[in-house]
Amino acid sequence: MREQISRLALADISTFDSFCEKLVRRYYYVIDLDPAYRLVTDAEQSLLQDQAWHQVVNDWLGGDSRQRTYD
Repeated sequence: MREQISRLALADISTFDSFCEKLVRRYYYVIDLDPAYRLVTDAEQSLLQDQAWHQVVNDWLGGDSRQRTYD
């Protein structure tokens, strides 16, 4: 137990998200991912969600979303 406590400072303790991102950054080549990938910002995520929502609504209503622009 003392040995484990003494090694605690060396432990890589993080959130699950952070742990997963470290794995992806370390082994990007195994999953054929561009090593220069990045996570989207909150603003980009909001924009993508809005665009996806408009696409779903337009498809459901039978509209042609290619002719429309979104603000």
